[in-house]
Amino acid sequence: SRSPDLAADMIRLAGQRMRAMNRQITEQALLPLGARLARKLIYLAADESGDGILLPMSQANLAEFVGGSREQVSKTLNEWKRAGILEVTRMGIRVRDPAALASMAHSHVI
Repeated sequence: SRSPDLAADMIRLAGQRMRAMNRQITEQALLPLGARLARKLIYLAADESGDGILLPMSQANLAEFVGGSREQVSKTLNEWKRAGILEVTRMGIRVRDPAALASMAHSHVI
């Protein structure tokens, strides 16, 4: 009651977090793994230089992010690697064709 601006900011933040969690749960329930993986990679690799950011993460960590198994993620990443969409190395993952990834990310609308 002494800081109404702070209270309003906290309520706004709680609402934003609830919407983000709802979106994440909805995506995991309704989107196929490829679309979830593409969306997460786009989010993580956002880069204005156009060369793509090296994401130093394991496939197991990425699988946890998207609610899939490491094997499923590995298979999908290898398919995208063969298609030239991304580069997968021991150091991490680099998006090479953001437009193709965006197309896969948004091919399934919730």
